[in-house]
Amino acid sequence: MLPNVLSILKLQSFTLLLACLYGTVNGIGVDNDLSSKICGNQICNGGNAIFYWSCCGSYYNECCWHVQSWFIVFLLLIILCLLLFCAFIAFICRFSAETRIKNRRRGADV
Repeated sequence: MLPNVLSILKLQSFTLLLACLYGTVNGIGVDNDLSSKICGNQICNGGNAIFYWSCCGSYYNECCWHVQSWFIVFLLLIILCLLLFCAFIAFICRFSAETRIKNRRRGADV
């Protein structure tokens, strides 16, 4: 009797491990069971690190996805860094061009 119980527990643990790794195994959906949201008669997915789901619509019975706030801030910081880098490169190019022009004028004046 005891070995049968242990083998059943091992099988359930293995099934749960596979469900965690692959999402669903034999109808067990870990991501749907643990982090899903019920909106009306629909089940919304749990989302991921970039987006999440929420209830929307006139009766809050539809699933709508939204981008995570931290991801928007991250994208804005990347864009800001790229713009600052481009401005820095433009400043360096202009400064070096002005320096070359001044050096040529000095050489022509001498």
